[in-house]
Amino acid sequence: FKHRIFNNSQTDIVPNYDVLDIMLGFYPSSAENQHFEIIGKNLFDQDGINARFTDVFGVGATGDELIAPRQIMLRFVTQF
Repeated sequence: FKHRIFNNSQTDIVPNYDVLDIMLGFYPSSAENQHFEIIGKNLFDQDGINARFTDVFGVGATGDELIAPRQIMLRFVTQF
């Protein structure tokens, strides 16, 4: 992990960023085995790099793994 992720101070410089994730749940007392959840990921749609690494095979290519864009999800859960 250390060898490939954020390890080369010349090419693996990654700017910092903040993301906001929220999960809200509704748990109705009339339906004890069911609930709803609204999930928001990266609500401000921030651009960010999750991982950056430089190819160790001599070509010197650098690859970025980007964080996901804003996502809004609704989850319905039923427990049996």
